[in-house]
Amino acid sequence: MILSNSPSFLVKAIAERLNVSEWKATEYEVDKDGRLCHIAHVLNGKDKAGQVRNIIRKLGLTRKHVIAYSDSFWDLPFLKAAGQAIVVNPDR
Repeated sequence: MILSNSPSFLVKAIAERLNVSEWKATEYEVDKDGRLCHIAHVLNGKDKAGQVRNIIRKLGLTRKHVIAYSDSFWDLPFLKAAGQAIVVNPDR
């Protein structure tokens, strides 16, 4: 599963390229001309933690089966929801 606060159109393309069926990302609204006009919902650390709990329940896993990667302090709830947290080039 890919959980990212990057725009959904980018995350979707990456997920498809990697053959990842489950993903969630920040949602943007577009205007009548198809241009990005505002952010509808930012996928934050709390939302990501909820998604981790949902996928654990859906697949019948335990936390120990989940590894979370992040570089942001704001993802602390997400990192705590996983059995193993790995920070990559973390915020100070």
